[in-house]
Amino acid sequence: MTTGSQPLDAEAFDTAMAAFAPFEPAPRLGLAVSGGADSMALAWLAANWLRARGGQGFALIVDHRLRPGSQEEALLVAQRCRALGLEAEVLTRGGVMPASAIEDAAREARYVLLEEACRTHGCLHLLTAHHADDQNETVALRHQAASGPMGLAGMSACVERAGLRLLRPFLGFPAARLAATVATAGLAWIDDPMNHDPKFARARLRRDGLGAPPTPSAPWRQAVEQRLVCALPGLVALDRFGLARMDRAAWRMLADDLRPPALARIALAVGAGRYGPGSAALAGLVRELDRPGPMSATLGGCLWRAGHAHVTVSREVRNLPPPMPMTRDIALLWDGRFLLRGAGQGLEAVAVASLASPEGRPLVALRRALGLPAAAAAVLPAIRDLEGLVAVPHLGYVRSGGVGPFSAVFRPHHALSPVPFVSVRDRADGDEQGRGALQLA
Repeated sequence: MTTGSQPLDAEAFDTAMAAFAPFEPAPRLGLAVSGGADSMALAWLAANWLRARGGQGFALIVDHRLRPGSQEEALLVAQRCRALGLEAEVLTRGGVMPASAIEDAAREARYVLLEEACRTHGCLHLLTAHHADDQNETVALRHQAASGPMGLAGMSACVERAGLRLLRPFLGFPAARLAATVATAGLAWIDDPMNHDPKFARARLRRDGLGAPPTPSAPWRQAVEQRLVCALPGLVALDRFGLARMDRAAWRMLADDLRPPALARIALAVGAGRYGPGSAALAGLVRELDRPGPMSATLGGCLWRAGHAHVTVSREVRNLPPPMPMTRDIALLWDGRFLLRGAGQGLEAVAVASLASPEGRPLVALRRALGLPAAAAAVLPAIRDLEGLVAVPHLGYVRSGGVGPFSAVFRPHHALSPVPFVSVRDRADGDEQGRGALQLA
């Protein structure tokens, strides 16, 4: 058996997890389990790791309802996970999947469901089974899409989300080692036919081959993000309303190679998108900002307005989330930006939206007293019931006789300051891509 096909044991998994330390004394882990060989290896290894630490694991199985029999398969996977000593829950995607970009839509829906379940179960860490082969495919797809060097760094092994960390302990291991792991452990697993369906980009890539790998850019990304951590505090300030103000003099002094990633970080924090704008769009905004005088542009779900001294960045009004029901004693992350607390029966979270509406008119004076632009006020979270607006925490508004208290804290899905990119350390020995050792930038 070659090194690249040896099964993973407890020691190898311990080493991979140690890179993400520290954990709480009795860790609670959310595990994204599809039922395939990779995720069953994750479930088995994580269950043993948790047992040794007195922790608790929650196997989270997402059923997208994309093909017949998916519900039965999800229930079978949950049963197998419970046999390993894990709690298990099937998360069902609602709504209709779009006719195009199915992979992107499914991935977005999956992470929303997984992260919501983690918050419900009190898990601070969500583990996925992405491995070295997945990483190579990701980089190849981004290369085909003419991604910039930030994208060509691939997936980070550790990603900070609002309230949890997304961890990928297998990025240093090829798929062959995970397949060997489930075989050695005698675990049953499911082969999803969608993995071989040429309708999907990854399946076509596996069929056609990766081709020549692009130049690795993980070290470049690590260096850039280290410099961004130092540069961003002097460049931009975020307030409690989710409004960013960028100093134009500091922008003119910012190094050329830091400009696109700085704009991407601002867009992610303010615009609530899961992925940053593309390289070409960022380059276009850089050119606009380099021109003297006022300007206005949209990018990354944000409205960018520049005056002589500052650039103001606010969330666009379009694509705000639909009304979201609030549950007593459970915090709600609304629009990927605000953490809402305080609820009662029949309440839901919405956007303030039009201040020109009858129920919005009482808010205009409050907004003006705070010096808040109308565009920024329109995308703040509000709480309403069947009778209308109940409260807008940021504006200090509570309807006469309304219940409360309510709070809304700006805690964006993506923090402004980047979490250092975590990659697998290249190894000269052996025939595999690293051995699970990870390094922080």
